[in-house]
Amino acid sequence: MQKSTTTQTTAFEQTESFQILLNHLRETEGLRLRSYQDVAGVWTIGYGHAHGVRAGMAITKDVAEATLRQDVLDVYIPLSGLIPGLNEWQMIALIDFC
Repeated sequence: MQKSTTTQTTAFEQTESFQILLNHLRETEGLRLRSYQDVAGVWTIGYGHAHGVRAGMAITKDVAEATLRQDVLDVYIPLSGLIPGLNEWQMIALIDFC
């Protein structure tokens, strides 16, 4: 079971829509290499990453890029199992909402 998820993830990462989504998120979220509180007061860093972020944290652009990719995959993997039959663009729209 885990192997098919890895293969599926790799295939998704190779799609044009995955790259379009990453570019969209980069543009809408913006890159911040030092932690900050967003408008809701949530500590955030990188391209809108909030899990485990605390005041005073700093990351590199490479770490922000890797975290962005992983954040997208962390949403994609469960969604692809919950809602089968979505095309790439429908999946992208749902991921963007998350």
